[in-house]
Amino acid sequence: MRFGSIFLASSVFAVSLVGQSGNAIAAKTCGDFLATVVHTYSCTITPSGGTPFHDCLEAEGGTGGFLFQFGVLDGGIGGVCACDATGTSKAPKLDAARNAFTCVGSAGSNHDGLSGKVTAGGAKILGGNFASDTPDNGAFSCEEVPLCTP
Repeated sequence: MRFGSIFLASSVFAVSLVGQSGNAIAAKTCGDFLATVVHTYSCTITPSGGTPFHDCLEAEGGTGGFLFQFGVLDGGIGGVCACDATGTSKAPKLDAARNAFTCVGSAGSNHDGLSGKVTAGGAKILGGNFASDTPDNGAFSCEEVPLCTP
């Protein structure tokens, strides 16, 4: 299944992280690894109470954050992400982390959340964790691919 356009008014979100070395060199935050072109990731999802499975992730965004969409996880969870804050609680630098991000689901009653780290110039997502109100939780890791089918 291929995700197409981003429909902000609906609960369909397409997302992609850019793995181009030029972006990695100039990147200041996790969102800087992103571009307006949709990139696709092949992911291994390991739920807390089940067998690991394959899923597709798309991410798209810009400075400070991005949109995401899984194909299968929790019925096709989608939402918005922000680069984690750096600094201190008294002097936070919001949306400033170079690699770490945190996301929330944005589809009506979708109360899912996830976090992870963009690595290898945007070509990988490692250390991913997700929590859901289904009540699923677990881990994931992803690698950028030209095409992904869940």
